[in-house]
Amino acid sequence: MKTTHTVTAEDIEMKRFPNENLKEGDVIEIEVGSEKTEDLDKETAERLASYKKHYPDEKVFHMTSDGQFFLDANKTDAINHQKLLDENKNVKVLKA
Repeated sequence: MKTTHTVTAEDIEMKRFPNENLKEGDVIEIEVGSEKTEDLDKETAERLASYKKHYPDEKVFHMTSDGQFFLDANKTDAINHQKLLDENKNVKVLKA
């Protein structure tokens, strides 16, 4: 499953898409779950594991910049919540 992602300065700095010639603001299509669990900080990985425990059938979670998690069925809520926080940051798509 794919979703769109707006490239940020952090994406470029962290070289998250090394095979692409991208600039900030580009919109690209990425595979859901491209945020690898091993790339997450310890607290986020632990929280993801907790949500996975409570929602064992859920394969995808969405995390806003304030750390709130949303189920895949509530992706639109996550996007709207993130817009209220900071439109320049993106919702992270996490594959459990």
